[in-house]
Amino acid sequence: MQALTERANLAAAVALTRAEGRVQVLAARLAGLDPEGPLVRGYSLVRIERTGRFLRSTADVAPGDCLGVRTADGEVAAVVAGEVADGVAGQGGRKP
Repeated sequence: MQALTERANLAAAVALTRAEGRVQVLAARLAGLDPEGPLVRGYSLVRIERTGRFLRSTADVAPGDCLGVRTADGEVAAVVAGEVADGVAGQGGRKP
């Protein structure tokens, strides 16, 4: 009877260890889906104030639009000053 109890305890311990590993894998996957994860790595989320949607394209905004820029430690306000041609900021639309 004692041998049977020991085998049952061992089987339960193995099952528990496997389940804990699975929980850790699922927790890591879930953490990877957290939209705030990239903020910790230095990225930001930019929200268009008039729509409440996240900025996905320069075509979504126009000069004068107010934006909310969210970082890991807070949010700052910004205003679209104008368009930058060819995606080169700070060059007045000209490539260096």
